[in-house]
Amino acid sequence: MGVTLQHLVGRKVTVRYPEERPNLSPRARGRHIFHLDLCIGCTLCERVCPVDAIAMETHKNEETRQIEVDRFAVDLGVCYFCG
Repeated sequence: MGVTLQHLVGRKVTVRYPEERPNLSPRARGRHIFHLDLCIGCTLCERVCPVDAIAMETHKNEETRQIEVDRFAVDLGVCYFCG
């Protein structure tokens, strides 16, 4: 009830969309960002994607014994940006 009352008496926020862009947080759901230097190749993102929109190909480097990412692809036609 307290949250409802705060929104009733609080300041209204209106954005004139085409001219002004809303301030979105960095955690807003939207376009996928993939940082190859931070990826460890665990393929967890591929496994938890509910619509199988993410595809990864990895291989294990025999010299360094680390997993390297060969291909990372997101099919945006089926993706619904689950965040």
